[in-house]
Amino acid sequence: MYYSVDMLKLKSYPVIRTDKMIMQSTFFKSRHEKIISSLIGFNNYLELKKQDFIKYWSDTRFKYYEHNWIIEFPCGGTCFVAYKHNSQKSDSTPQLFIKFNPNKMDLSISIYKPLIALISQSGSNSITEVDIAVDIERSIDNLIIEKPKRLQNYKYFQSPNGKTHYYGTRSNLIKVYDKASELGLAKGYPLTRVEFTLPVKNDRLNKADIRDINIFDIGSTQIGFNLEKEDKTLNAVVYAIYMGYDINRLTDYQRRKVKKYLHSAGTLVDIDKTKMIECFNIFVDSLYTKTGTNWNQFYK
Repeated sequence: MYYSVDMLKLKSYPVIRTDKMIMQSTFFKSRHEKIISSLIGFNNYLELKKQDFIKYWSDTRFKYYEHNWIIEFPCGGTCFVAYKHNSQKSDSTPQLFIKFNPNKMDLSISIYKPLIALISQSGSNSITEVDIAVDIERSIDNLIIEKPKRLQNYKYFQSPNGKTHYYGTRSNLIKVYDKASELGLAKGYPLTRVEFTLPVKNDRLNKADIRDINIFDIGSTQIGFNLEKEDKTLNAVVYAIYMGYDINRLTDYQRRKVKKYLHSAGTLVDIDKTKMIECFNIFVDSLYTKTGTNWNQFYK
């Protein structure tokens, strides 16, 4: 099992120096160009603009930001940048929002200078949300997933990219999907991703915010029953589960009995919350203490 930081969101309130914007008025007539060039660096912006690697749009809706950019990087990955939330008062310091996938970034490569500049603008204690990915070396077809307790929102999709389960809401979501299929690997290849979207406070994760989810691996388990003390109904229900029947459609009583059997068979996948937090802490320490690092790594 492997743990990694898969997506990061930062919010901060940097103060843009007005002398920079005045100087750049010679080059830019649009206010949004003055803002982004001040945030990521004048030369960095000119280079992105020259290669058409930066896109801009404005949004006036209350829940969104006035200024929005997508920065593309030729070596892979994108970064979403937004500035001045529309709910803010006009006399308040504008909010800066950054979202990017660190697994696709290597800050030791010079093309990521704009991202380094944005992180520097944000400073510490700016991370508000993170996706922690847990990769299980099993096909999703060999896993039984039980919906977390006290969680009503559930969606399921099946597409050419495989099966995807969504549990919860965007602010605290668990997503389970066929990572092998997404990567274009052969059907049934043993790789399933469990992705936790979690709130972050003071650049630290709280274990209490990580929901419990039961995932059972039936790929390497044979169905075995005690014929001397046979429960025919349980036998039939367990067999149905092994054949693909959704465990969440059982009654609470039936589900408890099936789970007891699955536990006894040693099929429960051990998702370690401590390792999730350790993975995140290592990432944050490297984010703020190194000018360049390759984040494309997993913590086993």
